[in-house]
Amino acid sequence: MGGRVYPDAFGEIVISFSRNEALRNAVRRIPSAHFDFHEQRGWLAWPSTSVIRAVLSLADQYRLAVHPAFKLPAEELVARFESSRYYASHALEPEAHFKSPLPGLTPFQVAGVQYALKTMRCFIADEDEKDRMAIALGTVQAANAFPAWIVCPANRSQAWHHAIERYLPGKKLPTCKDAAVDASADMVLINYETLDAADAVIQHLNRRPYGLILDEAHYVKSWDAQRTRRSLALAQGIHYRLLLTPTPILNGPAELISQLNVMGRLDEFGGRSGFFQRYCLGQENGAARLDELGRLLRTRCLLRRPKPDLETMPRQYHRVRIDNRDDYNAIEVAASQDDDWVGWHTAPRLELAWGKFDAAVAWIRALLKNNQEKLVVFAYHREIVGDIAGAFQAPWITSEITKHKRAKAIERFTSDPACRLIVISIRADSRGWNLAPACQALFAELSFTPADQQRAEGLLAQPAQAHYLIATNTLEECFFDRIGDKQYVIRTVLDVIYTEQK
Repeated sequence: MGGRVYPDAFGEIVISFSRNEALRNAVRRIPSAHFDFHEQRGWLAWPSTSVIRAVLSLADQYRLAVHPAFKLPAEELVARFESSRYYASHALEPEAHFKSPLPGLTPFQVAGVQYALKTMRCFIADEDEKDRMAIALGTVQAANAFPAWIVCPANRSQAWHHAIERYLPGKKLPTCKDAAVDASADMVLINYETLDAADAVIQHLNRRPYGLILDEAHYVKSWDAQRTRRSLALAQGIHYRLLLTPTPILNGPAELISQLNVMGRLDEFGGRSGFFQRYCLGQENGAARLDELGRLLRTRCLLRRPKPDLETMPRQYHRVRIDNRDDYNAIEVAASQDDDWVGWHTAPRLELAWGKFDAAVAWIRALLKNNQEKLVVFAYHREIVGDIAGAFQAPWITSEITKHKRAKAIERFTSDPACRLIVISIRADSRGWNLAPACQALFAELSFTPADQQRAEGLLAQPAQAHYLIATNTLEECFFDRIGDKQYVIRTVLDVIYTEQK
């Protein structure tokens, strides 16, 4: 009746079904099947032993040509598929036969395209945002996954316009408002804040997206959030779903549940309840079987690779005493009774920052006096940022200042030899900044999200030195330990590369 069954190098079974409607419907009933109707092919995204047996039974029924590899036992086939995709998830170069779909892509990026192209629905979680964007656009181009929609925060829109101009100069990128004018748009940009307009745009275009790029995908980590529900509704039925984020996990494994649901792969991890019980121990902040979770993510839907030129930054931790002990103790009592640590994000945390202020200023003064290196100071509260900068007449940056003032502050710090200090909010959007002259950093305050510290450290030249001020006999010590626990979870799930699969 025509058609064949064969394995590919990425852990999928491919079934070509020509234009046989009965065969296509039979393939559709197999769990995890998805299709490319343009090429009349179906993929079995996660080939378990039961799926392989179902495919072989279907091949016998419809007299399909079967690749010789399927003469191996189903268990061995599954092991081979897992191994090949696991390797591809951290490959730095593509296979020799795979050609770049776009001009200007690096081998590192082309290898990412090769993985994403075959998984079709995955995290693109490399650290460099330019790599993530290039891989996503290369995948859409190689798969001809148009129309493609890009969902991003409003402050990322300009970056996507620049990326389209560089890699897909023949494509326009109208926003959801402009798309109403251009019904033939191959690409549409929409912000998380305006996802409620998606249905109207789709009706106007008279066709659903074939590709979906969710930038900063950790925006949909909360199951009940409105933007998560709207992203999930938009994703339904879309073949290529690429979730771009440097940090799929900000705090713990539970944050993956909603993202995997939008991706369309949550059932492969046991569903919402199964994932929550197995990898979170039934607790929102729980974490268990992290190495198993990390391997499963890489064999199914996680592209994340360390850049080969990044070095591990040495860190020093300095214990300091606060000078407002009585005031702080009065507030600590209330904060320590808050099991969810909500109170820690308001008055107690700011009171502690003021208690460390003089110690931070003294430490900065000593470093600037004893060497000629440039220093970046990070703080959490904008009041602390401004006052430290004022003590040294130094430039400063918070999330609230304009792009023009931010650019002037960075220019002064990087170009003026006499300016050896800049103070930055650890919460500021630092993508695209270049603070390469700095090789010393001081964290006067901590963020409860490890990714904030990691992103801040990444702004410095390599090699560099990071210093952390920790207030003794305060909740910050416990706070610091919890950050370490989160870093362990994130590193184990996302960054550990196992030499052998278990």
